[in-house]
Amino acid sequence: MNPPVQGPMNGSMSGPVSGPVSPLWVPPASRAAASNLASWCRESGFSSYDEAWAWSVAPDTAGEFWRGMADYCRIPWRQRP
Repeated sequence: MNPPVQGPMNGSMSGPVSGPVSPLWVPPASRAAASNLASWCRESGFSSYDEAWAWSVAPDTAGEFWRGMADYCRIPWRQRP
């Protein structure tokens, strides 16, 4: 059995292959800081992407993430979940 995934950007992510899995590309820090995702993280009170990621996949808060992301992206709801 594979070890649990701890976070996608902290170098600890692993999957069905042996050894750590690294991102194919990582943007320069200035580009990452100017991204929509970074803006959402700041506005949502997260100090890091890893913190936001952990919250977004937790069983008790995953639904909050998707509702918040849809609101942030101004996606209209036909019926709010």
